[in-house]
Amino acid sequence: MKHSLAAIAVVVSAVVFPPRVTSQGYRLERIAAGLNQPTYVTQAPGDPANILYYTERTDDANPGFSATNNMGSIWRYDVQTASRTQVFNFDRFVTQDTGLIGVAFHPDFNVQGASGFGKMYVTSAEASATAVNRVEEFDVDISGPSPTYQATPSRLLLEYDNNQQLNHTINWIGFDPTATGSERDYLYISTGDGSYGNAVNGGQSPNGRPSQNPSDIAGKMLRVDVMGADAYPADDSKNFAIPASNPIPAYNAANPGTPITGLGEAWLTGLRNVYRASFDSQTGDLWMGDVGETTWEEVNFLKAGTNTGGPPIDYGWPEREGTIDSGIPGSTGATVNPFTGAVALNPLQQFPHDGGGEAVIGGYLYRGPVAELQGKYFYADFPTTGDAAQVWSLEFDRDTPTGSYNGDNGVNTDISALWQSLVVDPADPSYQPDSTFTSSAGLDHIVSFGTDNAGNLYLVDFGNGQGFFGQYPGAGAGEIFRVTPTAGFTLTVNRDTGEVTLVNDSGAPIDVSGYSLTSLHGAIDPDAITPIAGRLDASPGGDGSVDPDDVWQVTSAPDSMAEFAESTTGAATLADQAGFELSAEDLIDGQGLWVRSIYEDLQLTVTVGGVMLAADVEFVGNGGQPFARSDLNFNGEIDPGDWTAFKPNHLTDLAGLTAAETYRLGDLDGDGDNDYDDFLLFRSDYIGALGAGAFQSLLQVPEPSGGLLTLLAAGAAAGLSGRRRRAFARAAAIACCVVLASTQTAQAVLVHQYTFNDGTASDLIGGAHGALSGDANIELGVVDLPGDGDDFVNLPGGVIQINDYTDATFEAWFSYRGGGAWQRVFDFGSTNFSGQGRDYLFFTPNSGAGDHRAAITDNGGGGDEDVAVGGPTLNVDEAYHVAVVVDDTQNNRLSVYINGQLAGDTFLSVSMDELDNDNAYLGRSNYNADDNLNGAIDEFRIYNHALSAQEVLDSFTAGPVPLDSLGITVNTVTGGVTLSNANAAPIDLNYYRVSSAAGALNAEGWVSLDEQGIDSTGPGEGESWDELGEPGPTVVSEAYLLAGTSVGPGSELPLGNLFDPSVFGAGADGDLQFRFGLPGAELQDGDVTYVTPDPLDGDFNDDGQVDAADYTVWRDSLGSTTDLTADGDGDGVVDNDDYLIWRWGYGAAAESVSQAAAPEPAAVALSVVGLVVVAVGRGRSTATRRRRLAG
Repeated sequence: MKHSLAAIAVVVSAVVFPPRVTSQGYRLERIAAGLNQPTYVTQAPGDPANILYYTERTDDANPGFSATNNMGSIWRYDVQTASRTQVFNFDRFVTQDTGLIGVAFHPDFNVQGASGFGKMYVTSAEASATAVNRVEEFDVDISGPSPTYQATPSRLLLEYDNNQQLNHTINWIGFDPTATGSERDYLYISTGDGSYGNAVNGGQSPNGRPSQNPSDIAGKMLRVDVMGADAYPADDSKNFAIPASNPIPAYNAANPGTPITGLGEAWLTGLRNVYRASFDSQTGDLWMGDVGETTWEEVNFLKAGTNTGGPPIDYGWPEREGTIDSGIPGSTGATVNPFTGAVALNPLQQFPHDGGGEAVIGGYLYRGPVAELQGKYFYADFPTTGDAAQVWSLEFDRDTPTGSYNGDNGVNTDISALWQSLVVDPADPSYQPDSTFTSSAGLDHIVSFGTDNAGNLYLVDFGNGQGFFGQYPGAGAGEIFRVTPTAGFTLTVNRDTGEVTLVNDSGAPIDVSGYSLTSLHGAIDPDAITPIAGRLDASPGGDGSVDPDDVWQVTSAPDSMAEFAESTTGAATLADQAGFELSAEDLIDGQGLWVRSIYEDLQLTVTVGGVMLAADVEFVGNGGQPFARSDLNFNGEIDPGDWTAFKPNHLTDLAGLTAAETYRLGDLDGDGDNDYDDFLLFRSDYIGALGAGAFQSLLQVPEPSGGLLTLLAAGAAAGLSGRRRRAFARAAAIACCVVLASTQTAQAVLVHQYTFNDGTASDLIGGAHGALSGDANIELGVVDLPGDGDDFVNLPGGVIQINDYTDATFEAWFSYRGGGAWQRVFDFGSTNFSGQGRDYLFFTPNSGAGDHRAAITDNGGGGDEDVAVGGPTLNVDEAYHVAVVVDDTQNNRLSVYINGQLAGDTFLSVSMDELDNDNAYLGRSNYNADDNLNGAIDEFRIYNHALSAQEVLDSFTAGPVPLDSLGITVNTVTGGVTLSNANAAPIDLNYYRVSSAAGALNAEGWVSLDEQGIDSTGPGEGESWDELGEPGPTVVSEAYLLAGTSVGPGSELPLGNLFDPSVFGAGADGDLQFRFGLPGAELQDGDVTYVTPDPLDGDFNDDGQVDAADYTVWRDSLGSTTDLTADGDGDGVVDNDDYLIWRWGYGAAAESVSQAAAPEPAAVALSVVGLVVVAVGRGRSTATRRRRLAG
């Protein structure tokens, strides 16, 4: 399946562009973004230049080193279109060092008929009791126009378990690109030592350090033959041949009397954790970055052709780290491998941990198109919190004798700042990295390098997390960069005037034979381009001012908004600072060839000497800032005019338009439509720009007795006309039947809320969406957790960031079905290497001590915890409400409330800023040995303050958010539609829409909240409800930009005769769908209830029709227990319920049904000022689904 990455990582905030570095003939272009912990990038031999493959460590990328995730995917990526195709996905779990590590292609991948044709190899480590390491072979069918990938591996090449841990797993794999003959089938595999923290212990697994032990697979570089006869036919975990030229077989063949005992596949020994390695594509030299433990990070080197005859070349670990004694328990600093007698080889370069080093990332020796980088080796360090990315170049003489290797060989240059300054995103000029670790842009955590068949160098950025010992980044933070040669040209785009110019600023004349201007988002207006062809080229078509000798031709499609290109068979010589205009200024409304939007994604390549080179694109104007998102009239600010531009295109058909075009029509999120999600974005941007001070709480609606006259007076005083005046009139007409509860102030302290009512673990407020794991499932708004090992809800701890809070409250409605002790309702913190919880906060209904409790610690368990014991273990199969309150500011207490009552508390000595954000679990413990929750969770909330005892009680009393909230009731006879709230609590509403696939809406009969003037705060844009888009038979919608309406319990909002009964037949149900939006929340599905009343209910004067005269009968006898002419429900009194009967029957007649409009104010409304309708009309049935927690 295809996934577009074109809209990922669009930056819309204001940025002042720094001066661009122009002294280098290259730059670092971001070519992919929004990735989930990417780990590797490469290109298949023989593939097209635009096709790459990259790996993602995880699919869901819950942040944190110890966070549990699903293993990631391999993707085939088209650099030109920024689209990707999923190749493989692994249904495995990962944590710590485990994950999808790398991929390698056989050198003959694209050679039909060769044994390696279509062969692809993948290395991964799965989280289990220890890491399960694998190398798997996949067959790719590349015989057709596009590759076909199999879902499962064709062969398990290698599988082995780590010693005892989940770190230092299997790592890099690769083929030697210079190999010939049978050696083209030799795959090199790096294995980590998997023994962090162990003593040497004779080099024996599982408690020792096995790197120098040739009989142990860990801590080695292996070399295997993927095409030869299986060397281990009785071992299902090894399915490869061993080259006879490998050091141990070669040595033993030459020395049969003194053989080396060991694995024939062991090619190099004494390595700790070579996470990344590479071959020089010209010489076959092997370069390795070996991650250190105590003091030093190493760059190791093996000259091609030197590791022959045996024993295997050794690099000293665990006896030595760098050029000195490793210092681990049991080491002697010996320079000779005790198993093989090989003398340890020193690294070329080493850098210390106390200088900021953490984990060296081996790179590549550059063989690409940038002349000034030729022959330099580039490598990096994976930094920790507070450090910026570090990148170095190393110039080294490969003929240096090995005895001269001393850890400081060659010329080593720190290029971190330089390369950070060269980072650009051609598709987004506002992408401006800086040199700080906290920046999300630029080079943050280089986890790998890569190359393509042309020698171009790539850098894979894991994303901006908190380093090796802390938090791995969350989803979508990863990026890939490419070192790209530049042409010395700049395309300047003026946002204000539309003028576009192309200038040579290289410092010297350049002969240009063509150029190509592209836009991933379709932001090129072909009608606004002023090309060279026929204008500035040779006569007779042009004036010769750019090229007097050659005729140019436009080579791109005539109407393409994605590309404009032109070229000539000759060349135009452009002097330094010379150029030409591609788009004139002051075209229509300042619109030039660039279609104004947030997509400043123009990319320019210039053909020089037959080579296409990248050029800079610079946007100017608008005060040096990109247009902010939601600035739809492009005047440099978000204002009421943008709301005017947004409204008309809501839910309209935008098919066939480019992303740049749909953006101008309100498609703010780039998904091809203007819908509710775009409304949320616009509202956020609008209030963010103009301030929410005047709208921090919704206005209280006046009582009908005085409110109607006030409303009419306000309408007259404002001098409104047209639609707005009709809105005031409509409001007066139906005020008698509208009841609204006073608007409540929004509870900003509720920062995360998981109701599960939409069938997912979405966060309705904070955007920290969770994921179901294992067999966890949601039914009727409740998460059922069977209690097995993988059944829980995984929340993104790195997004929630509980250690940013000083005070907090964690609240849940749940039940517990019994089982093992220490089950968790929630647990936020981390898990160490030994599977023990650390720096956590949790609540358990059944501790091992026979109680329920909350606990917080900045270390481990036991005496280091603050424990609030609430009482005995909670009863099974009962529904409970729990609130765990962390009050560090006022009372220094950790408190547990059960069902609204304080159950226990304790002195609080731990601050929340000492907790970890790695894991945020519902139903799972940070201790691996604890059982998962066997129960169910109805709702979970997090507040960023300490709820008071009364607030806890109030929340318990109110209960969780009902599964069914707002709904509409549809009269199948009259077509009347009423929006209502059948719940016990008010619901704040700021958006709704009603749709019908069959076209059963009567837009003419719709009386919108806009027309009614409901909760209007003024005549300005966004100060009232607004109809959106074009109301029609398939959809109507409206929204309140700056405030909203609080629909009280039992309250109703009539929407007029919106339903057209003629489509399905009078009395028949329709196909309406009702959806609504709550402030800051996802779009919700509401109930649709159809009622068919007696057509003559409400005909109080028995004249065969229900009309205003019947209302008069009801009004004149209201409250009577003697004159029961208008007692429609027969309860012995004329009351509001009888009014509802009249209202629902209004418009019905004995012979036919007409869809009459609501009564006019003069006839009805002024007579019933003060009426409050609180009951639900007869015949109404709400399909309320019951929640199930207990039992």
